[in-house]
Amino acid sequence: MLYLNMTKIAFFEVSDREKDLIAKAAEKLKADVYTEEVEEAIDQAKEYEVISTFVYSDMTKKTLQQLPNLKMIATRSTGMDHIDQIYCRDNEIKVASVPDYGQNTIAEHTFALILALSRRIPECLTRVRQGGFSSADLTGFDLKDKTIGVIGVGTIGQYVVKIANGFGMNVLGVARTPDEKLAKKLNFKYLAYEEVLKQADIVTFTFP
Repeated sequence: MLYLNMTKIAFFEVSDREKDLIAKAAEKLKADVYTEEVEEAIDQAKEYEVISTFVYSDMTKKTLQQLPNLKMIATRSTGMDHIDQIYCRDNEIKVASVPDYGQNTIAEHTFALILALSRRIPECLTRVRQGGFSSADLTGFDLKDKTIGVIGVGTIGQYVVKIANGFGMNVLGVARTPDEKLAKKLNFKYLAYEEVLKQADIVTFTFP
């Protein structure tokens, strides 16, 4: 168990947009604040037992081996791909993330990318920038009646399902623990991962 009032804590990668909020937390926790990524301030990072970082600090085994006092990483993100979780587990370093923020934001961005592809928006922009205004070969396709596979119907995936329903899509889902009540409520069907890949026109990976 970590006793934060007795623990050396530091925030890394603090951006301008979050500095005021983090400054309040840092004052309360008697923590230090750095704008640099962990690797860029590794000599300072060695001192701390708890490090809060964002996704651009590459917390690989090589980096973690240089942090002998580290007991916990608290990443200010949903994803944890930037952290070597196997090394942390083997060396009893706790890892915490923020699983419940921006669910709708990420889901909306997912559909922004899908629409960019389905309506061939990048190609349209390129053609216009080159002085062409013909729509030939840039028709794209409708999302209505297409099948989307949502790999990971968690907090983010549920928002993807809702938006997909709004487009009139057929929705297939994959989850570690299927919830048939949720599937009925949100109007989608659970299938095995391999079967979803076979049937879906579009696949999204949404974790958590």
